[in-house]
Amino acid sequence: MWLGTGQPPAQYLTLVLCRDVYHCTPGELREVPLREVLAHLTCLGVEGRVRQREMEVRRRKGSRK
Repeated sequence: MWLGTGQPPAQYLTLVLCRDVYHCTPGELREVPLREVLAHLTCLGVEGRVRQREMEVRRRKGSRK
C-alpha cells in the first residue's frame, strides 16, 4: 500500500506487481504484456479507493456511538 503523495515510484510498482499480483521475478514481469499490467494496476487502484472509502465510513459510524 503506497502511503506517499502522488504516484508511487516505479520500483514500488514492480515490487507490488511481482509480489502480490504475478508472483514472479522482475525479469518475468517484463514478459507480461503492458496492456495486462495496466489493467491490473487499474484494478488495484480501484480496490485501494474502495478500501479507503470503507474505512472512512466505519470511522464515521464509530464516532456516532
